[in-house]
Amino acid sequence: MGERWQLPPTDGAAMPEDPTSPPPGLAAVVFRLPAAPRRDDLAGLCGQAERLLRDHPGQAMLVDATAVGRADLVAVEAIARMALLAGRHNRAFRLEAPAPLRDLLALTGLAGLADDPPSAGPATPAG
Repeated sequence: MGERWQLPPTDGAAMPEDPTSPPPGLAAVVFRLPAAPRRDDLAGLCGQAERLLRDHPGQAMLVDATAVGRADLVAVEAIARMALLAGRHNRAFRLEAPAPLRDLLALTGLAGLADDPPSAGPATPAG
C-alpha cells in the first residue's frame, strides 16, 4: 500500500460533533458509501473516489459508511478498496462506520482500517 501515514497525536482539542467533518487542522475529502453497496457498483465507486482524490490533492480521505444498513462483505470490500486508493495517493485514511460494520472488519482481519481515531494536525509520513 506504499508509505504508511500516521496522524500526529492530539493536543486534547475537542472534536467536531459531526463525525463526517475532518478534525480541526486536517483537511479531508469525504466519500460517502451508499446504504446498500452492490458488488457491481464497486468499480464505479472506486472511480468516483479516485476522481475525488485527484480533484483534492493533499487532503486526507474520510470514508463515511454510516449509511450502510447491512454489514456484509461487499461493504468490507468497498472500504478495503477505498483504503488502498488512499494509500496509492499517499493520503491519510479515516473511516466512520457503524459498530456492526466495524465488527465485520475485525472478523475479516481489517480492524486496522477502523482503529485510527481522528486527530488534529496534518497527516505526515511515518519515517
